[in-house]
Amino acid sequence: MTPKAALELLRPALDAERPLLRVEDIEQQLAENRGVLWMGERSAVFTSVTAYPFVNEIVAEAGPASGSLLEILAMLPRIEMWARDAGCTQAMVIAGRKGWERALSPYGYEHYSSTFRKIF
Repeated sequence: MTPKAALELLRPALDAERPLLRVEDIEQQLAENRGVLWMGERSAVFTSVTAYPFVNEIVAEAGPASGSLLEILAMLPRIEMWARDAGCTQAMVIAGRKGWERALSPYGYEHYSSTFRKIF
């Protein structure tokens, strides 16, 4: 899969009323080396790292992701290794749908928070 095709695959995962992240934002973060685009044959995952210095945590944040669930889950060990090598102390799947809990719990992930939103 090409990076362009991977970004297009992510577009529906970002499809929300007034999204907080767009494909163009991901492209900019990639260009500035502030994120990594993981690609399979039929899947893509975008990851970035956020530092929380006041609590001494560095978090690998994965999302959006789209494509084959089995392929995405197969990417987890590589993504986690990359995160550890980058100095991350946690990994989080952000803004995921509730179904991710069932898919990720066998890999040691736990439900951390839910997001509620009101659009004005």
